[in-house]
Amino acid sequence: MMRRHLLFAVPLLALACADEPPPDDPGVLEAQTSQSELMYLRDSNEVAAAFSTGSATLTPTRSFRVVDLVLTFETVGPLEFAVYADGAWGEWAPLMSTGEDAADRFRRGTVELDHPGQAIALRTETGRLEFARLEFFSSLAPEHDHLGFNDDRPYAEGHDDDSRTEAEAEAEKSARSGRWQLTSDVQSAAANEYVAYEGAPSWNGGRNCGGGLLAGTRQLGQYLVDNFPGARSYQGYNCRQIRGSSGMSLHGTGRALDIFVPLDGGQADNDLGDPVAHWLIANAEAIGIQLIIWDRSIWSGGRRSNKFRSYGGSHPHHDHLHIELNAAGANKRTPFFNGGGSAPPQGGGAPAGNAGCHSSTLGRQLTHGELVQMSYERCGGTCQWAVCNDGSWDCGTRGSGGAEHANPACAPSEPVRAACNSQTLGRSVPDGESVQMAYDACGGTCQWAICNDGSWSCEGGSPAGAVTHGHAQCQAAPEPAGESCYSRTIGASVPHGDRVQMAYAACANQRTCNWAVCDDGTWLCTTSSGSGQDHPHQLCQ
Repeated sequence: MMRRHLLFAVPLLALACADEPPPDDPGVLEAQTSQSELMYLRDSNEVAAAFSTGSATLTPTRSFRVVDLVLTFETVGPLEFAVYADGAWGEWAPLMSTGEDAADRFRRGTVELDHPGQAIALRTETGRLEFARLEFFSSLAPEHDHLGFNDDRPYAEGHDDDSRTEAEAEAEKSARSGRWQLTSDVQSAAANEYVAYEGAPSWNGGRNCGGGLLAGTRQLGQYLVDNFPGARSYQGYNCRQIRGSSGMSLHGTGRALDIFVPLDGGQADNDLGDPVAHWLIANAEAIGIQLIIWDRSIWSGGRRSNKFRSYGGSHPHHDHLHIELNAAGANKRTPFFNGGGSAPPQGGGAPAGNAGCHSSTLGRQLTHGELVQMSYERCGGTCQWAVCNDGSWDCGTRGSGGAEHANPACAPSEPVRAACNSQTLGRSVPDGESVQMAYDACGGTCQWAICNDGSWSCEGGSPAGAVTHGHAQCQAAPEPAGESCYSRTIGASVPHGDRVQMAYAACANQRTCNWAVCDDGTWLCTTSSGSGQDHPHQLCQ
């Protein structure tokens, strides 16, 4: 049924079957692309909620063939998984994840299936797991490197155009919105810090891979997790070949890190991720940082000019930073590992002691000191309170001074008819209210379900509840026929039929200001109008 390409074996518990996936909502879906979907358990509060029945079931909106798991343990303990496929649960099996020693709290695992699965269940000892990131892929990659994120230097640098003038580069930068941008206080360091690029050796079948993270790489990863609230976990070692190249991935040398920052509303959390990237740039020479990719931008320390540019790889790196060290840094021979470099900002950019917390009960971020009442078993019983304490949840009591968010399910007078928990809204809704679901449920996407005395009942395309909660993804106009195309000029995908004007030399005549039309996922040079919208370039007007 499944294959696992992993190293660290977790002891097997007694075999059993998980419950059937809940019919209401599929879990906390963070983001969806053409290749994958992301889901998180961000902190111990969300872990406790997910495992309140003994096991956590995560159900993406579509079937999957590969699951990539990034895990952080409070203490490493037994962890098992089971897969729901073809209408039945498989047996529990030990989850195996990469790690160089049993004391390593940060693990990575991959499950590959022979047939598509619809849900995955996890179970572990209470309190052992602290953070989990699951990425679901709908198909197997033939090169077995679908988890490499295409962040190898030949691919990343191939999206840069050294022939652009400074005006063209600035125009392209200003045309993009939403990606990582440098703050004014780090722009000078970004332009002046210089660390020559050191690549990986040629691929020889893996015989010259490093075998794990080098000492400096691992120490830097732990340092970032300890000092920045946004850095929730780190991984990095992956012995593999660069796709379409004879070279080894830098991940195979032990000199590359992936620092994971959970998404915020399906987008990069720049409030948490940007401070990490900016501190790394400011200390690049002291540490030995030669390259950073984060939220559709790339900084290359070995370039003499135009070091900070947009990044157009197939994975936007919106939930993790890819960080590369030179050999001296990875082997702890740079000043940072001997007391050099600047200290990180308190709280990773937030005042000391003021880091916020994500509440799975409310489905949003809360500030330091706020309290939430939990309807599930936690802190010694149900309906207990937890307080946000500098980025982590602690058991607390009312009256401590922070804002309090009572849980309707814990009200003294229970309603005659029971409420229903909606994972779409991240909270309970009263009996008789309707919720619209953006995933495939009740016979199609964007169908409605009504809370019927504690259980969800399908309603079809029209809600009947007295109060309705429409889903934002279901209000958008349908996309035109044909696949969209990614435009590096705009910095986003455009629909089939749209035309984009390019200020750089492109197409057969090698002139500037040519037009290209998106034709079902492929760019075609054209002089005629497309069926969609035109996007002229300001330098061509």
